Amino acid sequence: MQKRRDRVAVVSCNEFLYAIGGHESSSIINKSIIRHDDGERYDPKCNQWTLITSFNRPKEGLGITVVNNQLYIVGGFDDKILNEMEKYDIETDKWKKVENVY
Repeated sequence: MQKRRDRVAVVSCNEFLYAIGGHESSSIINKSIIRHDDGERYDPKCNQWTLITSFNRPKEGLGITVVNNQLYIVGGFDDKILNEMEKYDIETDKWKKVENVY
């Protein structure tokens, strides 16, 4: 990966592996948390990680799933528990907010 990620969400879609969000794992030692607002796609055929576009806000500990070839991230944490959901279109490399979880 191009960034260190702890508490990252990981899912497989269309023969790629996606690692989304999380925080800089070494930042805990320094007592500062750097959360990520982006993700990376791994192509096992090339053994290469590529950054994908950023989502709404940095967060960690989120849920992730795939529906109809789109990634959905749910909830998460950024100093508080989040009530939000976003979807990622793998064809256009764009995130879109969707209705709240609860």
